Amino acid sequence: MTKFIFRTLVTMAVAWLFPMFLHAQKTIKPGMFWRITGNGLSKPSYLLGTMHLKDKRIFNFPDSMYAAIEQTEGMAIEMAPVTGTDSAAAAEENLLLKPLLSAAQFRRIEQKLKTAFDKKPEEVTFSEFESYCRLQVINLDPKNNMSSVMDNYLYAIASRKGKWMGAVEERHDEARSNPKQEAVSYIDGFLKTDKELRAGIDTMVEIYSSNDLDRMMKRYGSVADDKVMVTRNQNMVRRIDSLIRVRTMFFAVGAAHLGQDVGLVSLLRHKGYTVEPVVSGKRIPMEEHLFSQTALAESWITVNGLDSLYSIRMPGKPSEVLNKPDAEMLVFADDLAGMAYLTLASGKVYGMGIETVAKGTFRSMKAEVRSTKKISRFGVEGMEFTAYNAEDNSMVIMQMFIINGRCFAVGMGYPQGMEMPEARLKEYFDSYKVFEKPDTTGNQLVKSYELTDNKLGFSVWFPGKPVTDSVSETESAYVRQIMVSDDANKAMLMCMVETLRKDYTRISNKDKFESYVENLRNNPNIRIDSTTELQWNGYPAFWVKYQLTANKDSIFCNTLNILKGNQSFYFMTLNFYEPGNGELMNKYFSSVKFIPKTETPWGNYQLPDGSAATWAPQPFEIYQDTAKQYNSSQIRMLSYDSITPATIEIVKAKLNPYFWEKSDTAVLRRSAMKHVHEVDTLLSYNLRKQGPFDAVETMIKSNATGNAKRILYMLHSDSLVTVFVNGDSSTIFNSNYNKLYASYQPAAKVIASGLSNRKPEDLFTALKSSDSATLGKAYAAMEMVEFKTEHLPLLHKALAVSYYEGLTENAAPALICDAIVAIKDPSSLNEMAKAYAQLAPANDNTRNVILNALIKWGTDSSYQLVSKLANLKFPATAEPYSWLRGYADSASLAAAHIKDLLPLLKDTIAAQPVMRYVNRLLEEKAINKSILAPFKESIYKYADHLALKDKDEPRVFWNQYNTAQVLGAMKDAGAVQGLRKLLQNKSTNVKMLAVNALLPLNQTIPPAELLKIAADRNSRVFLYDTLASLKKLAVFPKQYLNQKAIAESELISEVDEDEYEIDQFVFVGERVVNFKNAKKKFLLFRLTFKGSESSSYLGVAGPFSITPGAPVKRRAEATSMLYEKEYDATTLDDDLKQWLQSIEEGAKEE
Repeated sequence: MTKFIFRTLVTMAVAWLFPMFLHAQKTIKPGMFWRITGNGLSKPSYLLGTMHLKDKRIFNFPDSMYAAIEQTEGMAIEMAPVTGTDSAAAAEENLLLKPLLSAAQFRRIEQKLKTAFDKKPEEVTFSEFESYCRLQVINLDPKNNMSSVMDNYLYAIASRKGKWMGAVEERHDEARSNPKQEAVSYIDGFLKTDKELRAGIDTMVEIYSSNDLDRMMKRYGSVADDKVMVTRNQNMVRRIDSLIRVRTMFFAVGAAHLGQDVGLVSLLRHKGYTVEPVVSGKRIPMEEHLFSQTALAESWITVNGLDSLYSIRMPGKPSEVLNKPDAEMLVFADDLAGMAYLTLASGKVYGMGIETVAKGTFRSMKAEVRSTKKISRFGVEGMEFTAYNAEDNSMVIMQMFIINGRCFAVGMGYPQGMEMPEARLKEYFDSYKVFEKPDTTGNQLVKSYELTDNKLGFSVWFPGKPVTDSVSETESAYVRQIMVSDDANKAMLMCMVETLRKDYTRISNKDKFESYVENLRNNPNIRIDSTTELQWNGYPAFWVKYQLTANKDSIFCNTLNILKGNQSFYFMTLNFYEPGNGELMNKYFSSVKFIPKTETPWGNYQLPDGSAATWAPQPFEIYQDTAKQYNSSQIRMLSYDSITPATIEIVKAKLNPYFWEKSDTAVLRRSAMKHVHEVDTLLSYNLRKQGPFDAVETMIKSNATGNAKRILYMLHSDSLVTVFVNGDSSTIFNSNYNKLYASYQPAAKVIASGLSNRKPEDLFTALKSSDSATLGKAYAAMEMVEFKTEHLPLLHKALAVSYYEGLTENAAPALICDAIVAIKDPSSLNEMAKAYAQLAPANDNTRNVILNALIKWGTDSSYQLVSKLANLKFPATAEPYSWLRGYADSASLAAAHIKDLLPLLKDTIAAQPVMRYVNRLLEEKAINKSILAPFKESIYKYADHLALKDKDEPRVFWNQYNTAQVLGAMKDAGAVQGLRKLLQNKSTNVKMLAVNALLPLNQTIPPAELLKIAADRNSRVFLYDTLASLKKLAVFPKQYLNQKAIAESELISEVDEDEYEIDQFVFVGERVVNFKNAKKKFLLFRLTFKGSESSSYLGVAGPFSITPGAPVKRRAEATSMLYEKEYDATTLDDDLKQWLQSIEEGAKEE
């Protein structure tokens, strides 16, 4: 109950603030309560398996559990109650449910979504759906419920007793990290009636009360098959292991996490702990135990909020759910008493009165205001509201005041029917005091204000002084946010500047703009009116106009986003209820100007590696993740220019020991060109002397961001040294940057690199190493070195060597072949053939690599060699299709040489890819069937081989498909005989392949075989379509040539049998009803799925003609499985009527 009150009160705050902030164990039967000892622990900790329910029947705990909570120093549950804003949860608020489900899954719940959420089903979010599904179980029987679910109740007791409090999971650990999987898991429960849910809960309560963990786990199923659950358990154990080494702990987690080989008990034992069931003498209901009663004793404290702007007395320390520079929301969720206490101090509410604020607030809560009254407190007029929320059967009392345009509120939530003593209510609300006084200075009446920021480099006009001017930090940026309220125009004007932090660069203009628009489109409450790309003072900009519907009120928004170097400027106007004052908006947007920034002094700073000093805006720091990301092969030193803003990088990267180049200048040129990407333009390339060092400086313009990259390259000893900056071209070429790039030297004296003296033989020796580090460097060098004709003898020799495959299979041979193919010297073809022939019999993987390299070579000679080598010894143990991958990418080459591969058809393994490409080339009319004549006996034998394989395996089926197609193209007697053997296959899918090939040849299909295919409801409709297309429906088995049989097969084809296994599919009758102003016939079926909780659903087929003897109709518009609710024989007519009405309404909308 308190969880819901807490959630709805948070929703209220968001509604107000939106305008402002857009085992060696004893053999005891395993139960739910366990002791953890051993592995160095001096005192025991405890583990309790819980149920996330409020049902009083499960709050009947062993007496030893109460003692364990008293004795331990801390408590941790799965996830602690929210103590602040949660960005992950906030992101899920707008995550729509429909994209997470398949079409069939969404159709199952579509109708109930309409009634449960009073909105279009496609507008329901995952968060709303998840909350509904959890609450419908938790609040099923409020009269017999405790005030909170078990975990939170125990957590509240421990908190009251002053224990250390924590959690064994973070929010991203939960299954919600895969919302698609979680959404699917809720579907069956969502569709259940209260009676069905209650029966399920009764069963779970009985199992839990029996203290039988094995029964509980059997009910859950195999945890090992649930990847999310396995990951969660592993994360929990790591945190449990850490916590119990600091203090004695009591852990309360869902019982399903405890059992089986991947459960917490087993995982803790694997870590060396002794984990054993705790034996208890008796059980005591929580409400009767003195432990709970003493915990209920309240200790009221005084809370000062928002820099002492207000104070309130609460029965415990509240959580900061919202904490901003000028706004705050505090909540104390009393899980023991089932109550919640809240205070809020918001920012400006922009001319909205208390009634307007309250109207939107309670509407967003889905709460009905029962009464209102005017109140007067601390010299300010306000209002008190009492509201009822039917969804959770709870009451909320809220007092609101608006002082200087800011909303102050105090609230209390409690269960409907709870007797609230007047004295307690009065004590709580009377303790609320606001110390901000109405502004009488006239500052709020300022009508014009020019804001200038010399550090950020901009100025803008506002129609008044800012009500908020704050600076905050995100992971990647510093953010200044200024907001001005224009109450007269019911508007807010906002400016926000994002300045990228050290070591961050901006994404492309296109990605930035598209991301912004995509975020808007993903919000179902936003309608985008227009988007425009433009240039603003020479910088890329983006203008978007949109409307936001909040609580059925409209907010009209205009946003100008300007991208300047590594800064993003946002200028926004938000108008409430009407599009807004055009003159005001024009004045605001046209006032935006960029001005010169105040430069900060630079100086000479020693680099942290001790190599040299250089000119920079701040001391350099070594990038902390260097060792982890680069394996110590390079060092990155960063200095941040907060004014530009830009990060200056000096990178010293050790050159690969197996890499060589003809000269240092060539290395510098190669390195410079690697930084010029497809979306870049090289503006300048300057080869010069930097003191005694050879150097290259480049200037590159990114066409994606408009930014400039200025890079200096030098070689020193075994390292490539670069100086790199990415930013606004108007600033990274100022005097300070010019001085840095002109003066930096990596050392006082040059040490030659020696790259031109390195021996290629060392690289090929390293390729044969079994040391992973050596191999990794050798692989990298193979991709870096530009091989020449002079290196071919080494490459040819290396191709015939066997290599260690510890890192990546076939890596060395593939890299060698790529180098050979890149040179394309004709002599290499003979060498590759020689190496192929000399390879050991078992070395099929290298053979496979050589054949693929020859195909990639892409000449007539290389294709001819592929045929020759494959016939000499094809790689039989390699993956069957891999050795001819890409063979038909060149249809002309494949067509010219496929005949040379046809002798391989005599081998059933080699035949698989050959037949695939034969079929493809025949379909593309690149070859004539006549080339198959010399090999037809091999094709017939291969078809005979496939005819005996009757298991529906995907790879076998596609081999059968290709072969059937080729036989159909051959059209001779042997081919027909082969197809008839495929027709004898037990699989109706394979029979259909044969039928599809035989019928165009005017071959007669035995009626018995047609009957077998038609009898299979999965293949029936496909046989019907094939015969209909050939105008041969006369041979379709008569007993299945009726609307009922075809409709049954059509409905079955709609079911995703990879996800659901069908148990029964039964015809239940037909109905003649009025549909689109005409009498039409509809057929009704009942579909039942297999499973531990089998479910049945209604299938509808139609509309069909009521005229006797009317032809069979396919793809009728109302034919569908209805997954919205479970099958109910007593409501068939109503369900059909509702479905047909939705079809007609949809047609009208279209």
